[in-house]
Formats: sequence, structure tokens, C-alpha cells
Amino acid sequence: MDFGYSSNVAEQPDDEAALQLNEEDQQTSVKPSLGSLSVETLRTILREKKLRITGEKEELIERLRHPERETSAQIKNGIAHNLLTADYILQVGLTWVNIGEKRQKVRIKANITRFKSFYGVEPRTIKDAYHSFVDLSDEDDTSLKDFMMLVEWLKKFKQFNPDDTESCMTSRWQLDEKHIGQKLKKIGKKMQLASKQIIVLNFSGFDTKEIITLSVDCVNYPTTEFRLDPGVEWFDHKSHGPGLKYEYALSVHHPYCVWIRGPFPAGKYNDMSVFWGKERKNQPKAEWNRDALYWKIPNEKKVVADGIYSGCPDKVMVKRVGHPEWVTEYLDRIQNRQETYHERLSNFNILSARFRHGKSSSEKMELHRMAVEATLFTTT
Repeated sequence: MDFGYSSNVAEQPDDEAALQLNEEDQQTSVKPSLGSLSVETLRTILREKKLRITGEKEELIERLRHPERETSAQIKNGIAHNLLTADYILQVGLTWVNIGEKRQKVRIKANITRFKSFYGVEPRTIKDAYHSFVDLSDEDDTSLKDFMMLVEWLKKFKQFNPDDTESCMTSRWQLDEKHIGQKLKKIGKKMQLASKQIIVLNFSGFDTKEIITLSVDCVNYPTTEFRLDPGVEWFDHKSHGPGLKYEYALSVHHPYCVWIRGPFPAGKYNDMSVFWGKERKNQPKAEWNRDALYWKIPNEKKVVADGIYSGCPDKVMVKRVGHPEWVTEYLDRIQNRQETYHERLSNFNILSARFRHGKSSSEKMELHRMAVEATLFTTT
């Protein structure tokens, strides 16, 4: 099976990986080591790769060997798309979690499995996510290493000891708990802003012949108690504890999420109320929240959802008795795709474990929304 990775990525020397000669040079000469090159030659190579050319010789060599340490603002004009390949991210990603080059000399499939156990997704997904992050960020100072540190935190989040996750990360990322926490929050907010630019509902981008355009469903994520604002409205019947509810919509004929709304107290609204924007029982339709998905769907379009949405036949299509078999199978595939998407998100512990950050209820909801949107950006 072809995974799109070269088989000898772990065996490639640093100097060969950093020094890319043109084809004519490769045919007529042996690649010199970086240490044997002059400062002027090193700066010429750096300039071609659109990297910084300032510093002593040792700094220039280090910059060529580890371009991922450059910030996204510095690499925005070329290096992210030229050097930060899936192969390279696989190699350095494993190195950062203390799986060195010698231990990487195994089958590519084994290395990818190791990578996913720390970061939740394949190197190709990280590559695409970071490239998008670079393109969408303006004057940003986030390096690939910092970006992947956040992704690992989203994946390996632990709910019990408040300092447990950060403490486990100190040896891998060479930072103390305080600085790790500060970096995670800073980068998470930047990733949240970037996600808002790609998760956009725009029906003008759909084919005019499409009638069934979206699939929609709500998901509850567990949290710790809202001690400053206790109440039954937070109770999630699925996890038997407090939680927050989000509404997602996926494009049926395109491979991406186009809508997210939340968080809401898990026990305050059912899925149908969130879809309608109905904020209290017996509320007149004229007073429903116009920011809800129901009001965004054109009259000639429909979305697919499960049976709880059966009370809205004007905008929602659900499985019903009497449907032809092919219609039932079609709706099943759409709903299964939606469930698979939610399962991919819950693969990150930040969403499947009880979220514990934030002192007040509003701060906890704000930070949880940041974590959700950062996870969405990583996987979208």
C-alpha cells in the first residue's frame, strides 16, 4: 500500500536533507557537507530557500538543517510549501517526541502509527493544516514545532491532574509547564481565528441543482462542573455529567465542515431547538434566533439529519417508513459520514475527556470553543 512517503526518510542525513543542489550539480558532483561550505555559499542557499541569511556560520547551518524552527511569517513565501513535506514532518515529529532516527528505521506504516498516537492524524494532514495556517496567518510567529506541540496537547490531553498533560510534555518540548501553557493558549487562539476563515457556510458555492446540500447533527462534549453557576441545564445525559453542546453541518457533496455553532449548555436545548434557534419553550417563531442554521438554509434546499429533526419537514429530510430502499441507503450513507466525522474529532482527548480549563463558566466555554475550533482546523 502506498502511503505517499519515501521509504528512506529516516536514513537521510541532515546535510543531504538540507542541501538541495540542482539536477546538473547532482549529476556532476558529490554533495559537500554543510560544514565545508563558505558563509557566502550558505547564505546563497538560504536566500534561494527564502530563509533568513543573518547570523554566524553555525547559525546558518542550523537553519538549513532545521527549517521547521523558522516561524511561519519567515517561511510564508516559499519554504512551507517546498521543504516542509510529509516525509520531513514525519521525521521531525517523531524526533520531537523522543523517537530518534535509529528507532525510526522501521516500516513507514509503523512510523505513521507512532506519529498518529501522539498527534492524532497523519503527517500529510499536519502538512496541509500547517500550510493553511501559514497562508491564513498575517505576520505570525508560530513555528512548526510550536504548532505541533499544540496538536499533541489536543491529542494527549488528560483530565484528572490539572498539570499532568503539561508536565508530561516538558521533557519532549524542552519548556516548563508555565511556558507550555502560555504557548498553547496563544497558538490555540491563532488557530481558532484561522479556522473561522475556512469553516464558512456559503450556498453560492453549491451547485444550483443540488437540493440536499448539508448533513447536520449536534454533539455533546463532557466538562468538569460549572461550580460558579451550578444547575441542571449543564447535565449531559450521554456522559452523565456536565457538558457542552455544539451543532455541526457538513457539505454532502464536498469534503469539509461548513458550519459550527455553540457551545450551549448540554441539557438546556435539544438538537431541534439549537437548529431552530428556539431559546425557550413556547417561544413564538418570530422571536427565534436568526443566527441559527434554520434561517441560513434557502427555501429550495434541504439538509439531512436523524429522526429528532422530523418536526421540521420544510428544511430537513429524515428517514421515513415508505421510502424506497435506495433513498434509505443514500440517507444512511450521509448520516454515517457525519458520525465518522464526529468520531475523528473525539479521537482527540481534549474533546473526549472532561474539559477542566477556565475559572468562570464564560471562560470555560470560551476556552472550550477555542479547543474545538483548533481541533477542527487540524482535521479539516
